[in-house]
Amino acid sequence: MNKKNQFSYRPDITLLQKELIRDISWFIILRWHAALGIMIIPWLANSILGLHIKLNIFIFLGVMVLFINSCYFYYVRVLKKRHLTDMVYFYRIADLQSNLDIIILTILIHYSGGIESPLAFYYVFHIIITAIITPKRLCYIHTAFASLLFSSLVLLEYFGIIPHVSISGLLPLELHDKGAYIFGGLFFFVSTLYITSYLTSTISSRLKTSYIELQNMDREKTQFTLKITHELRAPLGAVRSLVKVIIDGYTGELPQKVRELLVRVERRASFLLIMVNKLLELFAVGKIKMEEAIDIDINLLIDRIIKSYESRIKEAQIKLTFKKGDKLSLFRAREDDMELIFSNLIDNAVKYTPEKGDIFIKTMNLADNNKRLKVLIRDSGIGIKTEDMENIFKEFFRTRDAKEIAKEGTGLGLSIVKKIVEQYGGKIYVESEYGKGTTFTLELQ
Repeated sequence: MNKKNQFSYRPDITLLQKELIRDISWFIILRWHAALGIMIIPWLANSILGLHIKLNIFIFLGVMVLFINSCYFYYVRVLKKRHLTDMVYFYRIADLQSNLDIIILTILIHYSGGIESPLAFYYVFHIIITAIITPKRLCYIHTAFASLLFSSLVLLEYFGIIPHVSISGLLPLELHDKGAYIFGGLFFFVSTLYITSYLTSTISSRLKTSYIELQNMDREKTQFTLKITHELRAPLGAVRSLVKVIIDGYTGELPQKVRELLVRVERRASFLLIMVNKLLELFAVGKIKMEEAIDIDINLLIDRIIKSYESRIKEAQIKLTFKKGDKLSLFRAREDDMELIFSNLIDNAVKYTPEKGDIFIKTMNLADNNKRLKVLIRDSGIGIKTEDMENIFKEFFRTRDAKEIAKEGTGLGLSIVKKIVEQYGGKIYVESEYGKGTTFTLELQ
């Protein structure tokens, strides 16, 4: 079975803001590994290299990092669930993570040899990550903070104010009390941090600026297309209606040849009108107004959609089974959005399922959370080839087999479904076996 990756989306923030949230989440994931490394690597160094590192201190610091990271994880999760659009909260957590990481790294460096510790190079990696996540000003502040802490540590050890923790077997001689090495090393180290910070933050800033410019251009293009599309709908509807009036004989009898030509005109006008309406639906995605949301019984909604397809289902002798979940939670959304999702999916299932085929629909509450719904729509239709799986949610994409069955499809339905599902924080999956059928699974929350 072929499986499409899940999608996750927030409609109320920009793509750059979404990238910040993803980066912060990635930073948290990275810290889980770092915490384990803090506890495991010293033990391996003692066992394999014969060093004499105080394991209890590193285990304590590793556990502390795990605890702090758990707090980060919970806090970010709460922010995501509240759908906060004010990114100040996310920048605050990014700033806090970076500062605490610098402090913990400095403590680790102290207990692993100070100026002699190879862990000092991790400041560079940390500055790179900070430059990617935070604005340039914050990155410079973090660089100054890291430089200050490391310089203070080295100088305090040099002047004997705090004891130097030497690791036996790490270096053939101690360097913490060598003045020339200390001051020369600090100069090159601090300058390296600032150069790294400048280069990384500058490149990151330019990329973000370019991205914003591209996004603005795309928005202008979309607005222009939307305007043209909207202007086309009225005249297309008028052409279709007038041609229909002529075909129905209200203007007198028509020669057969003229009638055939007008039928073709009416068919093409109808298709263009469908295309225009689909485009308008696609452009409307991303403009969800939650004040228009109501509590929706998904079972009743799907029942209503199925009834609208009853004649086509009976004509094709399709066996449609709808297994309704018991005590299904109401889902808060705009009814038009849910109608678009399930009408598109059910329409595809009916359209691409052959005569005497099967369609199975099931709704349920997810076991881990009664507020989350799962809907499964499975058909015994044409299926999707492996090479087409990654494209089926793309706008205007249609498989060759789909075009052979329904020549006048728009290729916009699944794209609209995907975007609406993502807007509500949901996920959509697809499994398919070519020639045997397709299953769409939606998780709504």
